[in-house]
Amino acid sequence: MPQTVTLSENRDFKRIYAKGKSRVHALLVTYAMKNRLGIARVGVVSSKKIGKAVSRNRARRVVRAALRECGEIPAGWDVVFVCRVKTVYSKSTRIVPVMKRQLGELLPQAAARMADERTL
Repeated sequence: MPQTVTLSENRDFKRIYAKGKSRVHALLVTYAMKNRLGIARVGVVSSKKIGKAVSRNRARRVVRAALRECGEIPAGWDVVFVCRVKTVYSKSTRIVPVMKRQLGELLPQAAARMADERTL
């Protein structure tokens, strides 16, 4: 089972935004990029457009809960999830299918793993 680490350095976020691939939805924006570290790194971002601190924290909490339901990110990938305004008013169960679709499009290993889970 791959280890997942939280992204925290601003330079890493900037690199992923500039060079990574992205998928957009009304609830969530996902950026992904390969890394050479052999571990998965994940960042969850919510801007001040979303609202005050309580709203931003709730949006991040909902996205993290959806990520736990989706499963592990494959090792060797950096993934950033950007919360949208509608994320605050959604439950994690509504975000899970969006997140799975975006990860499936961006990460080839994740798509194969999710297809295996559907057949079980």
